[in-house]
Amino acid sequence: MRIDHVLTAWLRLREAEARFTHCISGESVSTASAQFWQGFLESAQSRFLRAREALERIRRLARNIPAMQINIAHDGGKQVNIQNDASGSGEKAD
Repeated sequence: MRIDHVLTAWLRLREAEARFTHCISGESVSTASAQFWQGFLESAQSRFLRAREALERIRRLARNIPAMQINIAHDGGKQVNIQNDASGSGEKAD
């Protein structure tokens, strides 16, 4: 879901850039119109950067937290712990 949010923010940023470029490339641009689109572009940039930072924070945290741990009790009371890491490398620890 977070990746989808980053992609959506990126698309909105691209659209804002296109609209701002179209606005300022016109022959007669009012100051109010240019300021509006510049603010719109700055907001889109800010949303994209926040979304990207949030995704990076989640990825960084996921490296330290195991994705799954399975506890299996064998006959005789011995318990085996199997843990996969969050990076997806498939390493297992007993």
